[in-house]
Amino acid sequence: MTEVVRRCDLIFHLAANVPVRERQLDTEVDFLDNIVATRNVLESMRTSDKCKKIIFTSSSVVYGKPFAVPTPENYGPLKLISL
Repeated sequence: MTEVVRRCDLIFHLAANVPVRERQLDTEVDFLDNIVATRNVLESMRTSDKCKKIIFTSSSVVYGKPFAVPTPENYGPLKLISL
């Protein structure tokens, strides 16, 4: 990760695990692939002289089970259904 980050100016962080509902029963995969992996990206950025910007996206799971579909950006409250 550190070697890749050294060559960039900006990171687009789009990674996440699917399917979300199945991961509610086995959270270790989400923890390792989402939280630990994100920490590794941020740590590589911290030690980089060049790459200091990240664009971090989210998914619709932040809305929980919304009543409006398609779900508007200002929908709330946010009720996460996964890590």
